[in-house]
Amino acid sequence: MSAGSHNPADVKLLPGNGGTSAPARAAGGTVPSMQPSRQLSELPTDELNALAEEYGLDPGDFKSRQHLVTALHERRQMIAALDREAMLDVIKWGRRPVTFNATKEQIAQEIARIRSMKFAGLS
Repeated sequence: MSAGSHNPADVKLLPGNGGTSAPARAAGGTVPSMQPSRQLSELPTDELNALAEEYGLDPGDFKSRQHLVTALHERRQMIAALDREAMLDVIKWGRRPVTFNATKEQIAQEIARIRSMKFAGLS
């Protein structure tokens, strides 16, 4: 871009696709603030196993890598279908910290970290 160029929308344009980008003010489109996640099947084994544990799955329970990927995908779909308010009730009961704008996946990961099995106070 030359020094004399004018950007009528006053939007800073970043070269390349790396890292984060400024939100575009183009015709109704949204631009994600970060690069999309890699496919689960593309993750290295150690990262896939760590992700499984974050979602409350034991990687050793699955016959193959593909079975684990399928289980993670199903777990993420199930989380997306859960009621956010019910999830927050469980977080409150388990006394886990979570920000008010946490995603359902972040809430589910905190729920998986709850180790208490004292069910008093849980509806």
